[in-house]
Amino acid sequence: MSTERAPEIAVPVGVEVIIVGAGLAGLSCALVLENNGVEYAVLEKASSLGGKVSTDRIDGFVLDRGFQVYLDQYPMGRRLLDYTKLELRPFYKGLYIDTPSGSTTLVSHPMSTYLGVKDFRRVISIQDVIPSITALIAQIRYPETATAEILKRLPSSSVLRRSILEPLLKGVLLDQELETPISFAKSIVDWLARGGASLPALGMDMIPKHLASQLGRPVNLDTEVVAVSSKGVELADGKRIASRCTVIATEASATSQLLPGTLPKIPYRSIGYTYFSAHERPLGHAAVYVPSLHKGPILTVSVLSDVSIYYAPQGQHLISVSHRAGASLAEIRSQLKQIFKGEASSWEDIASGVIEEALPVTYGKRLKTPIDGHVGENIILAGDFLKTPSINGALTSGVDAARTVLAIVKGGGSTTEPRVK
Repeated sequence: MSTERAPEIAVPVGVEVIIVGAGLAGLSCALVLENNGVEYAVLEKASSLGGKVSTDRIDGFVLDRGFQVYLDQYPMGRRLLDYTKLELRPFYKGLYIDTPSGSTTLVSHPMSTYLGVKDFRRVISIQDVIPSITALIAQIRYPETATAEILKRLPSSSVLRRSILEPLLKGVLLDQELETPISFAKSIVDWLARGGASLPALGMDMIPKHLASQLGRPVNLDTEVVAVSSKGVELADGKRIASRCTVIATEASATSQLLPGTLPKIPYRSIGYTYFSAHERPLGHAAVYVPSLHKGPILTVSVLSDVSIYYAPQGQHLISVSHRAGASLAEIRSQLKQIFKGEASSWEDIASGVIEEALPVTYGKRLKTPIDGHVGENIILAGDFLKTPSINGALTSGVDAARTVLAIVKGGGSTTEPRVK
């Protein structure tokens, strides 16, 4: 595991704005303040940037913590991130799916190649056409309806429903019952359809590092905030830092500890992940496999070294398996053998873990928090739970928090938001 340590930074005794948390929300907030000439300090409890968007490096493998991908069409990502500097590497525009007969096949994006058009005809039957139209109308009229209820409008035998939409959305949303509002599920599908999924060439943690590289001042790592007031914060070592505004850009549970009673208790969905190395490529294309018939705990399988060669040492392949939290290695291997037959027996497991608070179940308007995140005198919240459970939601919440800060410190004057030319 990487042992990189940032140099110690002197923590200020007073600053105009304090940002608690150096995840994507906190860093995007800092970037807007940077562009508007506002003095700030970012305080992070951990020894690294990024929060959940983090990466370990072990024996030449690049191991993102959990199966994470970046969707190129994230609206706020397109404004804040320079894709060229991130060296984004695309997944193949398509999915490996289970056919009704139980075999595994590749289905290409219908707009990417002629092969995709042929595949589209295979997964969309005449019986799907009218139900698909009624489902499209329903998701417009009832955007807060559970995704499962909308998908039920398609025939139960529909390949589009059973082999593509349901397993894909369960894997992305970590929602086995698909209770997520159809409005957000549709956003995910739209972003995938219009763009695609990718990885920064050197790991997902390059996203927070890229944001931090645009700041004019360093982030204060290993700096734990234990109390927040309208006048500033108190650190674990007893030091106090005065501020005009404080932005709390932490996970909801940490926010509730710092500001009791501010948020309702937010349930989270967890996710497990296991990485394997192999000498042979198990999939022909750099596409994600979403099982629907091979039953077990697995949600997705992908070969990340096919997406970016930097994810594995030369001569080896890195296989990412996301699965239900709590699944044993034996259960995971059993399902892999169903899918890949004896080939999976030789795979070596190299790392595993569980992200307990991966995605919030309740978020956005359902939390009934102030739309601008302003929850107390000079205290503003940021985090994906205020918007949508996604990288885009985290970035957007940070920018919105910065807008609120600017209205306070600059009296509501015009703002300049960061744009990548």
